Amino acid sequence: MPRGLLVFVATCLLGVALPAMAQESATVGICGDSGEWPPYIYFERDEGKKTERVAGFSIDVIGEVLDEEGIDYTIELLPWKRCLRNVEAGAASQIALDASYSEERAKSYFYSRPYYTVEPYYF
Repeated sequence: MPRGLLVFVATCLLGVALPAMAQESATVGICGDSGEWPPYIYFERDEGKKTERVAGFSIDVIGEVLDEEGIDYTIELLPWKRCLRNVEAGAASQIALDASYSEERAKSYFYSRPYYTVEPYYF
């Protein structure tokens, strides 16, 4: 899989876990990088000042998937390494958004199919 291909990590969203969560009325914890990645994930601004509200294409995609299944979720932006540690431990977060694929990460996380790609350009 090409390095430029970005996907979100879905440790508890795959296989049997999704229906089980819906039945138990569990809340899925989702995290992303607090460094932001507009237009995919970022803090909304109010008169130029950052708010606590998180928005972006990745938020729209995961929200549509989980809303359709009737699964409650929370989203927070954390320092990236903390987000990945939380997901690996299955602690406060079970899904990390916008993680690029690497063989090393694939040993610890399950990946969804890609929902966007990026192509680097130089001007």
